[in-house]
Amino acid sequence: MATVTVRGRAVADVQPDRVRLLLALQAEAAAGRDALALLAQRWDAAAAALDRAGDLVLQRRPAAVTVSPMWSRDGAPAGQAARRVVTVEARPGGPLGELLAALVAVPGGTVESVEWLVEPDNPAHARLRAAAVLDARARVLDYAGAAGLRLGALEQIAEPDAGGPGEPPRAVMLSFAEQAAAAPGPVLELRPEPVQVRAEVVVRYALLPGSQG
Repeated sequence: MATVTVRGRAVADVQPDRVRLLLALQAEAAAGRDALALLAQRWDAAAAALDRAGDLVLQRRPAAVTVSPMWSRDGAPAGQAARRVVTVEARPGGPLGELLAALVAVPGGTVESVEWLVEPDNPAHARLRAAAVLDARARVLDYAGAAGLRLGALEQIAEPDAGGPGEPPRAVMLSFAEQAAAAPGPVLELRPEPVQVRAEVVVRYALLPGSQG
């Protein structure tokens, strides 16, 4: 029996469910212990800003602190730099600009990137999967009609990456370092950016003799 296998696709722009900020804090001093002490003070200031944001902040994940030597242009030792990176996740609505302004106001603080995220359980995924199946069926009908055959039973339906790791949240990343370099002043607005979400499905249908009615 003849069969046909096609891939259906659907794409849509979806409003994000949350935003992820990558906050970096750095402190420099002649000795490593002094750099660490200064970094701790700056983290306390950043943590206080996050606390003031209340329910806007969903979670924060501080990474390990690193200390590395600094060198002058002529290669001479120039002290120690302590650095800490903190991942902050927040709701897409609300005073995000105020939170960003408070974080970058901390000495040695920079927001290195922003990701707008669409969660795997967002209803948009289900709508797009259904649209991808309809797209696949339409392609099958085109092939069947061109071959003078008619559509039979659906034999298989699968996602292209079925069996792999779970799908991560869809994201659009913005680099604040790049934006700040191109902008005349500090970038302090955080407006939710639609995230392009895709769905794909692979289907196989049987094809029967005779043209489609």
